[in-house]
Amino acid sequence: MKKKKLGIRIRVFLEVGAIFAVCLIALVVVNSQMLENVYLWNEELSLKQMAEDAENYTGDYSPLLLQYELQNNVSIDLYDNNDNYIYEGSGSFVSGKKLIVVSRTENEDGSYFNILQEEDSSTQYILYGKDFKNGYHIEITSQKDVIKENASIATRVTTMIA
Repeated sequence: MKKKKLGIRIRVFLEVGAIFAVCLIALVVVNSQMLENVYLWNEELSLKQMAEDAENYTGDYSPLLLQYELQNNVSIDLYDNNDNYIYEGSGSFVSGKKLIVVSRTENEDGSYFNILQEEDSSTQYILYGKDFKNGYHIEITSQKDVIKENASIATRVTTMIA
């Protein structure tokens, strides 16, 4: 019995299709494994930038911090040297349950990132804290669950498109 050979066009089509399929599978796997970390890194940069902008701001902090809260869905608290509130954020997304520090990352400049989790819940938050040169201290809180959800949606969309 003779083996039938595939034509050159069919072989090229199958090879290109296989390369395309491998690339799509790799894209979906990389997205599902790394996209949340990329979103989290981007959120941390955003929180840092807000704090730096606030530190360099002159005048009444309230309008600036309220604008940041509304535009970025964060809660901001600003304290003076004696831990008295200068500005207390809305914190509308924080439930009021006890928060436990899951992890803490200290930066060289003395600022820090905490991952907080509600007691008896899986809800998590990112908190960025920094001391200003004038002695004030700022804490900016963002929802981590929203970042997870956005990464998950982006992965599903990529998978469907692929």
